[in-house]
Amino acid sequence: MIALFVAGTVWLCGLTLLATLGVGTRGRLGAGAGLLWADMWRRSSLVASICVGAVLLSGLWFTWMSWRSFPSSPPARGESGDAKAVSSGRLFGAEQPWPSP
Repeated sequence: MIALFVAGTVWLCGLTLLATLGVGTRGRLGAGAGLLWADMWRRSSLVASICVGAVLLSGLWFTWMSWRSFPSSPPARGESGDAKAVSSGRLFGAEQPWPSP
């Protein structure tokens, strides 16, 4: 679960950094800027690919584990549905996974 948040944060911060650098240095580029930007894009694309793979794999694992622990049917009338009994309900502080009748 932590890998999902860390990889997503690294990916989004990398995109933000590239956009900020691109906008901030647009008017002040020298003759060798093309090689510098090519190298930055190459390195950032490697990190972004790793982060997207980590987000995908950890998200699939989290989904699989959440679905396995989710109750198969809603509670009967009059019973309380405790979404905090499942792992995702505890994590996100859910109160009830299905609408009340």
